[in-house]
Amino acid sequence: MEETKITLPPPKRSNEPRHTASSIWGWVVAALLLGVLIGVLVGERRHGEAEAVDAAAVVPAELAVSQEVTQRLAQARVEMAAGNWSEARNLYLEVLAKDADQVEAKTTLPLIERHIEVAQGRVVVKTEPEGASVKLGKQGSKKSPAVFAAVPIGSYVIEVSKEGYEKIEHQVRVRENSTADVGVLRLSALAGSLSVSSEPKGVPYELVIAGQGSEGQGAEGKGTLGKLGEVVQSGKTPVTLEKLPPGEYSVTLKMKGWPNFSEKVRIANNRQASVSHVFAQGGLQVISDPSGAEVWLKERSQGGARPAGTGKLVGTTPLNILGLAVGQHQLVIRYQDWPEIRRVVEIEQGKQRSLEFAWKRSLVSFVSDPPGAQVFLNNKRIGRSGERTPLQWELPQGEYRFVARRDGLEDVVVVGDLNAEGADKVDFGFEYGTVKIGSEPAGATVVLNGVPMGRTPFSQNVVRPGYYEYQLRKGQYRSASVSREVEPGQSLDFNVSLKYDPTPALNHDFTNSYGQKMQWVAPLKEWVAAHEVTQQLYQSLVGKNPSSFKGENRPVESVSWYDAKRFCEKLTIDERSRGTLPKGFVYDLPTDREWSVFVGGARLEDAVTSRLGQLKGTAEVGTSQPNEYGLFDVRGNVWEWCDDWYSQTILKRSREVKSPSNPSWVGTERKVLRGGSWSRSSGYDLANGYRLAVRPSETDRYDSGFRVVLKRK
Repeated sequence: MEETKITLPPPKRSNEPRHTASSIWGWVVAALLLGVLIGVLVGERRHGEAEAVDAAAVVPAELAVSQEVTQRLAQARVEMAAGNWSEARNLYLEVLAKDADQVEAKTTLPLIERHIEVAQGRVVVKTEPEGASVKLGKQGSKKSPAVFAAVPIGSYVIEVSKEGYEKIEHQVRVRENSTADVGVLRLSALAGSLSVSSEPKGVPYELVIAGQGSEGQGAEGKGTLGKLGEVVQSGKTPVTLEKLPPGEYSVTLKMKGWPNFSEKVRIANNRQASVSHVFAQGGLQVISDPSGAEVWLKERSQGGARPAGTGKLVGTTPLNILGLAVGQHQLVIRYQDWPEIRRVVEIEQGKQRSLEFAWKRSLVSFVSDPPGAQVFLNNKRIGRSGERTPLQWELPQGEYRFVARRDGLEDVVVVGDLNAEGADKVDFGFEYGTVKIGSEPAGATVVLNGVPMGRTPFSQNVVRPGYYEYQLRKGQYRSASVSREVEPGQSLDFNVSLKYDPTPALNHDFTNSYGQKMQWVAPLKEWVAAHEVTQQLYQSLVGKNPSSFKGENRPVESVSWYDAKRFCEKLTIDERSRGTLPKGFVYDLPTDREWSVFVGGARLEDAVTSRLGQLKGTAEVGTSQPNEYGLFDVRGNVWEWCDDWYSQTILKRSREVKSPSNPSWVGTERKVLRGGSWSRSSGYDLANGYRLAVRPSETDRYDSGFRVVLKRK
């Protein structure tokens, strides 16, 4: 057989530069060509030798091997062309296993081994949760998220582990000059389950960490299990708790009236544990005479020691108590302030005990002079809710100290023994007098120590003995006072004649001599008429009625500004002569500014207008709702004359100074009307800020009237 010499590249040195993909491919192509040439030569030689062999002597098995080798060679070329060097190497190894002298496999395999030796890739591994240990073959371990660089190409098994979680493995293939990102590997926590039940159901439970976990959690409480003594879950039975980290726990069941039940349990991965407990029960029936006594119950401590306190209130007699814990209980019966009854009772499982209690008592009648007193025993009130003397109440025999209290009088104390064999009576006698006050005229306010007590005729039937001084106050009358000593059992009668004072008092409403109600408007510090001037008032003072829509209680209309001013002057003179005007005050028309203040929050919905339907004339004053100052018809019914002149110049000046116009601003022959009227329906005309300018001499306006104010001049 002829030998063909093949020259291989020199071995790689550590200080040589890394081979590039193009140089490797050059070696591979050269090797392939050389391998093909050798194969041809060897094939010709074998062909010559085969001529001497009879074709019928070829063994079928050898033919099958030849075909399989041919297939592996073709597949290896495809994998190598795709850059799958590890797969190509394995295929060539399989070829050599079938035919150890196969030339292509023998010549190409060393080149592939050399390429695999120098080719590298990169692997990125992320986990959920992070911080897991990631092992990549012989490349070592790292904490996730982990990045492995300079990894030789090939297939690897990734091993991921973390304390408290199940280990996982993942296959990854590393290709030349590429990054293998396996994505996020999700770890499953180690977990077991626990079933908690009780009889009866609905018992509160707590699950507490009690020891070391199965995955290395220490007694210091570190690891996924948590801290020792930490409450993991709570609720009521029955319940099945899933996904519990392995470890040791304590389950506590707490049922009122029973000792707490606790049990330790170990939770293992993929295992279910259980805790169950039956609370033994018995019953108790409690009856008392009288009924309605409080029943207090407390379980005795181990060893039969008497418990501190009286336990918890469980109800009032007659009472059936079911589901009591088996064992001894302290029973306390309380009824109002009667002596307590204490017993120790033994409860047996499945049995109902019955106890009856009674007090020796007396029916006590409580009376007082005057009646209506509250009765107290040991600072607690006797009787039903709100009950006062005379009253009756049952008490056990014994000595008592009762206190009777009544507003305005000194307390009365009675000490005595009650006889349980019969009825008793407790009488409280208060020291008091009576006061009666009358006045002419009646209706005066009675004031004691600055506190209004009522109006005359005034009667105070129960008065503590002592010195008293009462003041009597009534609008437009001078105040008066009466005083005297009240003796026990004495009745004082006062009759006072009040002197009339015609001058209205500041800050108070009043009615003038013509029956016109005048309302005090605090922001203006003056009075404003509650109603527009009526036809009756105008007629009585002026002697005529120019109105188009007649009616005594309707507003006067069809009056000029001059008519309104003359009315104010005449009313001022007349009232001043009667002595009913405060000094320095006069009746007048309001200014535009004053009208803007006392209109207040008057609502258009309450005004007499044609907004919701055409009206045929004015309405009687006071038919609409008043505003916050007690003024009626400030909006609607009739336009109201104001004292101010009106012009565009005045309007501009008012806007510049940002205030209503001033009566001293003259510059037009027109006066201001405010408030709208019964004949208007437009929202623009009826707006609060709208002003109508009219010559002061006009008298033919059947929708214009006026309102007077009483102000300081």
